[in-house]
Amino acid sequence: EIIDNKMKIFFQQINDLAFIFTNKEEFLNSISTAINEKIFIILSGLHADEILPLIHGKNQIEKIYIFCIEEHQYRYLLENYSKIIGIFTNYKQMFEILQNNIRSLIGQMITFNLFNQNQKSLKYLSQELTDFLWYQLLRDYIMNMSKGDDAKQ
Repeated sequence: EIIDNKMKIFFQQINDLAFIFTNKEEFLNSISTAINEKIFIILSGLHADEILPLIHGKNQIEKIYIFCIEEHQYRYLLENYSKIIGIFTNYKQMFEILQNNIRSLIGQMITFNLFNQNQKSLKYLSQELTDFLWYQLLRDYIMNMSKGDDAKQ
């Protein structure tokens, strides 16, 4: 199949790690080998029925965009596949949404990485909170003890 030059230019503007496949086996192999990646897929409506059951359950698939000429022919896919973002007939609209989704994912990944590097996990914070509360309780108890002769014993 011939990939429109306009589409190639849009791909390059969004992400330099965009791959274009016209061979089903190469496409499926590429997805299977990208284990620790997040993949956004633009799929031709013509091949959606054949490809979606093979890829939708894979964890590395983040979002799927269906590009076609007749949107109404593929609307039923939205009900069956939760990773489909939309059915598009316009390059520009699809790429704007794709670009926003990529930016959002990058933002989430940066936030997650910052949390992992600079902060303690919730488990450790819970333990520290427990230790702090016991310390406060002991301190309050000692501070409230009577200061008479009985307290010295």
